[in-house]
Amino acid sequence: MQIEPTAAKSESITFRFSNEVIKNLRHEARQKEITTNSLVNQIVREHLKWHSNAPKAGFIAVRRSFVVEVMNHLSEQEIISIAEHVAKTTQKDSILFMEKEYTMKSALDFLENWIKVSGYTYRHEEVDDGQHRDMYLIQHDMGIKWSVYLANLYQFLFDEFKKNKSRIEFVKTENTLAFSVDSD
Repeated sequence: MQIEPTAAKSESITFRFSNEVIKNLRHEARQKEITTNSLVNQIVREHLKWHSNAPKAGFIAVRRSFVVEVMNHLSEQEIISIAEHVAKTTQKDSILFMEKEYTMKSALDFLENWIKVSGYTYRHEEVDDGQHRDMYLIQHDMGIKWSVYLANLYQFLFDEFKKNKSRIEFVKTENTLAFSVDSD
């Protein structure tokens, strides 16, 4: 006997948008090869999951070129120190605020949402080879110092979950950060 997965319940609601907004939504949906309804659902989900709460959790929009320029003026040790400070003073609060719990899973969900809204090209794979591991590849195109920052920020975060301390692997390049972590 095969059990069919249950579909998420939904209901219809009507909104009024200007013609220009509708035109732009339809255009973007065609580019993404999805329905306009799916696009609007994605937009609303992202807003509720991230955008409505991110400013309350201390996030601001900053130009990529600004961050790269600032990073280029810092030593690697200064970058590691900043990553440690951010991880130890705000990361837990941000995850609790955005995800409503502080677990390895909620931390990974938080990171993935941040990666998405940052506009990075990324890949996330779940590997089950006896132990459940999550593998991420983030193409940020912001230089090796940004890879160093992210790797250390994530390392300090994952150190909070002591059982995962020795099972984290990072590969840093000029444009990419790859890491895998036990997520059980």
